Amino acid sequence: MGVDSKNLQLIVSLGEQRYIKRKSKILELGAQQLSNSVLRSVELVRRAEVIFGATRRMTLPTLRPTALSPGMVELLDNDAPPARDFWISLGFDYASIDLDKSPGSISLDLNYEQVPSAERNKYDLITNFGTTEHICNQMNAFKAIHDLAAPGAVIIHHVPAGGHLNHGLFSYNLKFFWCLSRCNDYTWLHCDFYGGESPYGFPEDILNAVESHVPASAKRMKQRTMSDYDMLIAVQKTIDIPFVPPLESDAAARISDDAMKRRYWSVFQPDIIESVRRGESLPIWISQSTAEEPNRTPHTDAARNLWAPATAENAATGSGREDEIPSAVEMAVSKSEERMRQAMARIPGRRFVAFVAAVSALSTAAILVAILIGVRLLLF
Repeated sequence: MGVDSKNLQLIVSLGEQRYIKRKSKILELGAQQLSNSVLRSVELVRRAEVIFGATRRMTLPTLRPTALSPGMVELLDNDAPPARDFWISLGFDYASIDLDKSPGSISLDLNYEQVPSAERNKYDLITNFGTTEHICNQMNAFKAIHDLAAPGAVIIHHVPAGGHLNHGLFSYNLKFFWCLSRCNDYTWLHCDFYGGESPYGFPEDILNAVESHVPASAKRMKQRTMSDYDMLIAVQKTIDIPFVPPLESDAAARISDDAMKRRYWSVFQPDIIESVRRGESLPIWISQSTAEEPNRTPHTDAARNLWAPATAENAATGSGREDEIPSAVEMAVSKSEERMRQAMARIPGRRFVAFVAAVSALSTAAILVAILIGVRLLLF
């Protein structure tokens, strides 16, 4: 989609409200270009320069040739000027996530790869101006955005919300962003939903594809029209917590599985969010669960594999149970420590009872360790 005048207007407004500060670290998802609507908005550009303390005025490039989409939206020319120069002229520290090796870009495959540790919690402003709808792995893409954003960062999404049949893989709805914000304690700063002014028929390539498989459906589709819709949403990451995937609120009440409740802890245990806001640390088990999540290996699977026969592949590579025993042992000890801490918190005035509970928990962990090591020796 590129950077258009609506995007710039929102950024200027958030700058006036001090949500976006001068010399912020900005990261674009996809190295963007400036649309003609920005190049026409000279007064808005000059206002941005004042708000963000630009040291020099940018000479705006000439307008690019105009082409319109079926929904009468002006399309971005391939040779439109890069947004990077504009952001730098405003005084921002610029970077982008892109695989094109453009200046200032970080090579990161949002379908698969995790954010490098050096880039985590680093950026003050992240812009998703028409990028995530092209990413198949939505969870990984939005986790990457969360991990890149510093506490207090502003995240802006300008994404399709209907129509756009030949643009990207996804369209979004407001519920997605509401659930995303609830699970990760984002504060909403702006929301706009617009479009629908120019209905049009289904694109010819889509009709041809459907007709080759289901001719009757293609015939019905030829009689229908649709419109393009967009959403422009700004949220603020308030606290530093691990990413929690969006969970629909009406589904939450029906979930009883303990593993699911741990995974979506911010929904089922909102008191932890409150404690983090007060400056307290996250429970150990949340950090451990988050560390394991990229491998998609639940705790229960690791423990279950201890009792499974060694495969030929494991025997050849030396992997399998031998690597998993220390992990399971560490998990058992950590859980015992957490139970001890919870016991002390629940009985603040009865130290002796809490001490007995703590000793009992640690003894249980020690017995479990001994059993696991014994099984390991018997199997080998």
